Amino acid sequence: MILLPIYMISKGEVLKKILVIFVVFLFCIDTIFGSTKLSNTLSSQIEIVQYPSVKIGILANRGKQIDYLDYEIMINHLNKEITEYTFEIIPLAFEDLVHAITTKSVDFLITNPSIYVEFEHKYNVSRIATLENILLKNYTSSQFGSVVFTTKDNKIINKPKDLINKTLAVVDIQSFGGYICARYEFMKFGVDISKESKLIFTTTHDGVVNMVLDKKVDAGIVRTDILERMCFEGKIDLDDIKIINKKAYENFPYLCSTELYPEWAFSKLAHTSLDLSKKVLHTLLRVDGENITSKWTIPLDYSSIHKVHKELNIPPYEIVQITPEDIFQQYKVTLLVLFISGVVILILLFMLYFMNRRLKIKNERIEKFNDKLDSIVKEKISELNETNKRLKELVNKDQLTQIASRRFFYEQVEKYFYMARRNNTPLCILNLDIDYFKVVNDTYGHGVGDQVLKMFSYTISKRLRLSDLFGRVGGEEFYICAQNTDIDEAIILANRIKQAVEEAYYEHKGEKIQITTSIGISKLLDDDTTIEEVIKRSDIALYRAKHNGRNRVEVV
Repeated sequence: MILLPIYMISKGEVLKKILVIFVVFLFCIDTIFGSTKLSNTLSSQIEIVQYPSVKIGILANRGKQIDYLDYEIMINHLNKEITEYTFEIIPLAFEDLVHAITTKSVDFLITNPSIYVEFEHKYNVSRIATLENILLKNYTSSQFGSVVFTTKDNKIINKPKDLINKTLAVVDIQSFGGYICARYEFMKFGVDISKESKLIFTTTHDGVVNMVLDKKVDAGIVRTDILERMCFEGKIDLDDIKIINKKAYENFPYLCSTELYPEWAFSKLAHTSLDLSKKVLHTLLRVDGENITSKWTIPLDYSSIHKVHKELNIPPYEIVQITPEDIFQQYKVTLLVLFISGVVILILLFMLYFMNRRLKIKNERIEKFNDKLDSIVKEKISELNETNKRLKELVNKDQLTQIASRRFFYEQVEKYFYMARRNNTPLCILNLDIDYFKVVNDTYGHGVGDQVLKMFSYTISKRLRLSDLFGRVGGEEFYICAQNTDIDEAIILANRIKQAVEEAYYEHKGEKIQITTSIGISKLLDDDTTIEEVIKRSDIALYRAKHNGRNRVEVV
């Protein structure tokens, strides 16, 4: 029988499938009757379609076969949804990662966040998604950490410091959950397992667990969820294990010994097209089903991973120790040139020394004059700065109450308005007026009235935050601009102010002078284009408060 060289038939193209069936039929006829000429002719005219292959490298932290099966559903989903490419999994050991990237053997990479942070700096990879882990009771978690454990019958190891001088099985020096995370956590207890424990590297998490349970080492470190997965697979019994530095977190069902960090990153390599990356991301976010053990979400913030790397001096934050010998070997020619140049410069300096001595006396005279002149200038500048400071205070502060002046209040409140608009935060204006203040002035005189105004301002200032802007805009009119404050919080603040003013008093010749205040409140609305609109509504609210009997709070 003549073989037709068909590598891959176009997905979703019904016509070509029919043609293939037809050619198979011709093969049968060719076999029976020996007529190969017709089948050869038709075969040559059939378009052979071979789809571009997209390779997704996966860090095989549990072994290549196990990790392949874990991501098989994802690959099948990608092949089903993105028909113009063929996706395949490439399981990689830790030592295979750099070669796979530098030779462009893979187009995407799924790896732990520590390796991602290093490769982001070295090879310009960029994350497009973060793993969501699914195992126990349908919990979905986009965070993980390390679990440090020993056998249940181990009576010697109970806390981090017990690991000093003990054999400790870890996955790899680049494994975040299987080494780095626990190393960083135990540094907080004064234990550096990289120096004070004897490390045994197994390359897989399953290998760590088996060495601990076989009592070949004293303890081990794996990423969270490994113990539960192996128990679910029937490989271990959790009752045989004791956790060191056990921690618990809400909505996180796995055994844990450390803080939690963002899950594994799905990254595109520098050579991978942006259009393909967008299609892959769109498909990953829709992966779902009853049997899946992982999903994907939008990329999380990996700043906590950077912090760990900085603290532990891990690439790209490693500190390179350079010795004087290294410097000499690398720059010996340059140093020789510098030495000769230095000798020449010294000779020239010696010659110039005698010339400079002649100018020294003149320079000393000039320096004395400059010092005197500099002292005068500094004194004048200091006086000018002090004057400017006083002028600024005169402009920005109300001289009687020492709060913001009318001019300064309106300048600042306009800035607060645009800040609230930009940051989409709430803002409220409180308009305050002292009730029957004219009666105080008429009864006791303007001197006492001024003291009442100062008491009023002081009483309110003590109840405001540093971020609140408090200003006097008229005789007994005051405004408060409360940033990051919604209308309910503003009402609470206004009532506290109203009560405090009621309780305050100014004593004059043995008589207690008490006042009340009316307060109008307005908040920033979505359709407000200027702060004046908010202030105008607060004026209306204040008018309503005074009209409804004073000593009250009204909102518009």
